[in-house]
Amino acid sequence: MSILVPFGIKDGVLYEPRQVLNGKDCGCFCPGCNHPLVARKNAKTPHFAHAAGKVCGNGIESAIHLAAKQLIAERMELALPAVYVQLPARWGPDEDGWNWVRIQERNTLYNSCLMPLSKVSIEPWLDGFRPDIVVVEAGSDAEILVEIAVTHFVDENKLDKIRKRGIRTIEIDVSNARGAVGFDMLNRLLFSVPTKAKWLHHPQAEQMELDYVEKQRQERAERDAAEAARFENYRMLNPQEKIKRNIAKAQLQPKSLTSLTAFVPGENSYDDGRYAWQSAVLAYIANRFEEQGYLHTDELTAWLSKLFDISTQFQDAEKVALWKYLKHLESIGLLKQDRRDFVILMPPKNWEKSKAVQ
Repeated sequence: MSILVPFGIKDGVLYEPRQVLNGKDCGCFCPGCNHPLVARKNAKTPHFAHAAGKVCGNGIESAIHLAAKQLIAERMELALPAVYVQLPARWGPDEDGWNWVRIQERNTLYNSCLMPLSKVSIEPWLDGFRPDIVVVEAGSDAEILVEIAVTHFVDENKLDKIRKRGIRTIEIDVSNARGAVGFDMLNRLLFSVPTKAKWLHHPQAEQMELDYVEKQRQERAERDAAEAARFENYRMLNPQEKIKRNIAKAQLQPKSLTSLTAFVPGENSYDDGRYAWQSAVLAYIANRFEEQGYLHTDELTAWLSKLFDISTQFQDAEKVALWKYLKHLESIGLLKQDRRDFVILMPPKNWEKSKAVQ
């Protein structure tokens, strides 16, 4: 069902059909074309119709815009949506820590609130476009445009003009009202907090988002540089220094290393020998156990390539060596394969107590 003409105007005031006499005696006129209306109070959905079969294309939207302005002007306040800064998407573990998923987060700058107003205008002309309603925040000259979506929403052309003006703009959707638009519904849409309205344009929030993204970029660049320096410092260590650092991070005793390492095909693809790179894997697993209890082989492969020079003895020798070593750790009870990755079964402090290790 399309939205029917919900309000008629009489002596400068809008009325619902139930508030006036039925039929032609209502004395109301169309807010869009000023043609006389007939009140259909007894219809399944009470509404107004144009007298003598008059067809008007603006009556519905004009009526709702005027009704919204009337209500806002009576209360001199308006519910504003919360303001969020959308953060750049990142990859991370899901809630259970089992799967690597794309995470989209946002920060709340302001919660939804009821804002007091000092001025309300309907459909003023603003340099090439006409917003439905313009309100002015009390205590300042800051304008907010209010768009009410009845039969269509703000298109890109109008939104581009709004952005160029740099004025905060919200949109209130009544397109799903199915003929039931009335003062009660508009009151809820205009004044209930939190509101279902949405921001079409909020210059401050958008600038904050740009600033945040730039700050994140700079911080990421600094972290990457610091990480690259740490990797380079590690690569400069001799094999024994690497082993000593690795077993300390894995919370192991040097004597346990023999039981926790193993010969695997392709092991010499990593320079510095078996104990160096396999103890690095143990340190990595210990760290991942504390963080999420899960090991992603692709991430571990990339991490090792930053720590050691690789000279493959055969195609993908370093990947084969790593996979065989992880399967060895599975055989002694430290890991359990999950597709191409591994669940970490045992905390590092228990590795040396494992019967398989002893």
